Parts: sequence; C-alpha cells; structure tokens
Amino acid sequence: MPKRLLRALRACSLVMAGVLAACASSAPMPAPRELPIDAGQRHRMLATFGQRLYRALSSGHFEDVIADDRARDALLRPDLARRSSRSLAAEQHGSAAAMAPSDRKLWGAARYAGLCVQSGRSETPTGVVGLRRSGFVFERGLLIGREAGGGELAGWVEGVFVLTEQGFVALEIERVETPRRDHSDLELAECELADHRGSTQDVVSGVGSTH
Repeated sequence: MPKRLLRALRACSLVMAGVLAACASSAPMPAPRELPIDAGQRHRMLATFGQRLYRALSSGHFEDVIADDRARDALLRPDLARRSSRSLAAEQHGSAAAMAPSDRKLWGAARYAGLCVQSGRSETPTGVVGLRRSGFVFERGLLIGREAGGGELAGWVEGVFVLTEQGFVALEIERVETPRRDHSDLELAECELADHRGSTQDVVSGVGSTH
C-alpha cells in the first residue's frame, strides 16, 4: 500500500475516533427519576426493562442490564460510584456461569411474559443507595416466562435497580432464583408494580412502600 494512502487512512481513523468520542461525551447522561404519574408510561418502562432482563438471564450477559461506569458516575455519589461496572459485570458473569445450563435452557426455551416488582421505594440522595438525586428504586422482581405450551415459569431476581431518564438499569444483581414451572408466587406475590401478559391494568399502587 502506498505510504501516502496509508497516512490518509490513519488520518481518517483518528478523525473518526475523535468524532465517536465527541458523540459519546455529548450523549445525555442518565439521571435518577421518580415513577411517572402516567400508568401507561410506567408500564412501558417496566415492560422494556423486563424484556432486557429476561434476555440477560437467558443469554448469561448480565452486563447488558448493569449500569456502565459512565452511568454509575452520573447516578451515584462519587464515594459509591467507585466500584466499577467492569468488576460488577465480572461478578454477574460469575453468577451467570453458576446458573445451571438447564436453568438458562428453561429461560431460553420460553419467552418473556412479565415482571412483578416488590421492595420498591422512592430513594432520596441521603439513602443507602447513594443516588445523586431522588429516584425510584426496587430490590426484587419476579421474572415470568411463558412456554410454548402456554404454561408459565418464574424466578426471583434480587439486587438494586434504579429508574433513570433512559429507563431502568441494574446497579447490582445479587441473586437469581432457579426458574420454576407454576411458581406459587405467580398467584401469591403482591406486586407494587407489574407487567404481566402485556396488560397495563396490572400496573398497581403500593409504590410508596419500602417492603
């Protein structure tokens, strides 16, 4: 390859790198937010996150729902944002690897059907999570899948999940329950916020409580 062409290609690469960096830096920073008043908007946000969380469990790629370093810096106070998303993602990869292949196969063979949220609250900047500003946080959700035959399976996912201007993200995922067919909590669990069978009528009250 002629040297002149090689220099031109290198220059283009540097320009493109600069453009990409500038675009990344100008992208809106996520910020914690309270639940919207509109029930339909709440439902859409939860349904979108439920689908992403379901894909993460079926694939084992927890980093797809874990807030990255930039997001953590924007969401959390500096003393609590130091724990990098890279180390968190590595831990979640370990959790995913620890899941039995049969568990991931169960999730993967079914399709997302809903998410039932518990332990939700409005978290202030003085709270234990360390948000930079007030926002909605929840700690556990019953993830629901529907199998080809119509039956449902479910399992609890526990951690710290925060609502941002761009939707829900996970700050940590601490435990993933083995999915069970006809899980008893499908009937017994009281949802503070829910997306089930794609219905907006399951978006319910109780959002102000802590547990």
